Amino acid sequence: MKKAVVFGLALVVPVLVYLFMQGFGDNKYALPVLYMESVPAIEGCPTPDAPYALSLDDIFTASSLNERRNVLFDVRRSNADTVYIKNELQRVINYFGNQPYHHAIVDLKQEPILRIDGYQKVLSKSFVECILRSTDNNSFLALVDARGRIRSYYESDQRSEFDRLITETEILLKFESNE
Repeated sequence: MKKAVVFGLALVVPVLVYLFMQGFGDNKYALPVLYMESVPAIEGCPTPDAPYALSLDDIFTASSLNERRNVLFDVRRSNADTVYIKNELQRVINYFGNQPYHHAIVDLKQEPILRIDGYQKVLSKSFVECILRSTDNNSFLALVDARGRIRSYYESDQRSEFDRLITETEILLKFESNE
């Protein structure tokens, strides 16, 4: 008889906990906004006030960018494996079934050039450091939301970083679109 009671409780208690969490739990995922409290000083760049946000209208002047969406800045330095990055970004697009953000390629191999949706713009040499606030000497990705806030940086030579990009883009699209 004791065994039956213990076995019954072992089955019922997890179900009750699950039902309680469904009824009273509040699952929220938040993707942090970088530079909300302070903005790090970078040598040779003015230090903007916090909270920091990019002025996307100043960067993108093309008419195809009128739709306010998240932007993925793809900064490619000479160490970038372009084919690998292209394949991984295609995997991200295939996961979502469409392009979840504007894809902005910042090519730093020679003259700094921004390419996005058939639009091209020559950038200042300090764009990555002063605007994207990154002193990383490798190729990387920066996810910026539709309000111009930097949400995360990703190393573009690691598959796990593209997996993290997928997860964080899901969070940004699903939970943060209600802001």
